[in-house]
Amino acid sequence: MKTIQTNKNNYPYLVIRMFSAVYQRQYEGENLSVDELINKAKEIVETKNLRCCVVASATDCYYIEKDAVTRQNEIPSGGVLIGY
Repeated sequence: MKTIQTNKNNYPYLVIRMFSAVYQRQYEGENLSVDELINKAKEIVETKNLRCCVVASATDCYYIEKDAVTRQNEIPSGGVLIGY
């Protein structure tokens, strides 16, 4: 398993919190816009009840909850990546 690390060449991407400290990174390097990833994250939050974060850059991300999208400058770190 890999720990979450910043990859400067593949922004934006989606991080899905599977369990406490266990994450899955998706759509990395697929040239999707931040808005497209936010929409995909909203779907996941609604249908699977998982927390998501769209990482736009090393200092810009969007945490998606059922009732809000919150922009922050601290991207997810730590934890373990699965299926990556």
